[in-house]
Amino acid sequence: MRKIVSGALIASLFAASAFAFSVEGEPNVKFVGYKLANKTGVEGTFKELGFKSAENANFADFLKSFEFNIDPKNINTKLPDRDKRIGIIFDGNAIAAKIVSASGDDKAGEIEVEVSVKGNSKTYKTQYTVEGGTLKAKIGVDLLADLKLDETFAKFATAAKAFHGGKSYPDVEISLEAKIK
Repeated sequence: MRKIVSGALIASLFAASAFAFSVEGEPNVKFVGYKLANKTGVEGTFKELGFKSAENANFADFLKSFEFNIDPKNINTKLPDRDKRIGIIFDGNAIAAKIVSASGDDKAGEIEVEVSVKGNSKTYKTQYTVEGGTLKAKIGVDLLADLKLDETFAKFATAAKAFHGGKSYPDVEISLEAKIK
């Protein structure tokens, strides 16, 4: 009888791991920053994300395993000089982000994302959806009010003044897409 129970337990563990959620490949994180008086958006991505996650059969627990550690040298707007100017904002400090809470299922729900840089952090609550096997979420970050990057943002704005018509905005929209399997 003990062999049957042990066998059933092992089989159920294998079955549960076979249905665990995981990320296929590297997620895509994009950002949009704004410039000029008419608030023109500038899109960018990150070449490397320092991403890690853990497989889990529970979707909320799977999401809570998402962690990012982004080196500002990995900013990619397709203009290397602009990438270096944007990097001034972070003063060589990594941008850390992680999902700290999640509720919902493998179709939709809500997550809280903690973003940290230079010892300052803020948690953002946002909705997520999973469409066609792709997880999608978006947050809005204010580099000054939320992350206290006043001094380095001022240096960036000065360095970008000629390219921004004298106007740089501290709000940034960050979006995440990850292929879920």
